[in-house]
Amino acid sequence: MLGRYMFARFQDPDFEQEGRLDVECWPELLRDEGMLAAIRRQMATLRESFVEMFRQAQAEGHLGGPGGPPPEHLYSLLAAAYQGLRLNALLEPEAVDPEAILELLLRLLSRPEPVAALASPAERGA
Repeated sequence: MLGRYMFARFQDPDFEQEGRLDVECWPELLRDEGMLAAIRRQMATLRESFVEMFRQAQAEGHLGGPGGPPPEHLYSLLAAAYQGLRLNALLEPEAVDPEAILELLLRLLSRPEPVAALASPAERGA
């Protein structure tokens, strides 16, 4: 699964250096429209891959099944968790256990009850 690959990156020997470089580049990236456009294209490709994977998982009865949360929202949650954990790992490495956090996310998303409870009022028919 792509999520496992992403979270395995925390164990990469260059992880900390790459994270520090990313943090240094973010301000420039937000100011340079060309760089921002290139990153957004890369992110869109990654998003498409994950959304398709989540759609397929839901069709197979995983991640809350066919009535589960929109795959686009699942990707946003995963991406936010990954980026936040990367930053947190730079600031407080001993407090981040990426494998345990990924397992927790997967457990939460694989149970239909909690996922249904997280649906918006419109999605719940309220």
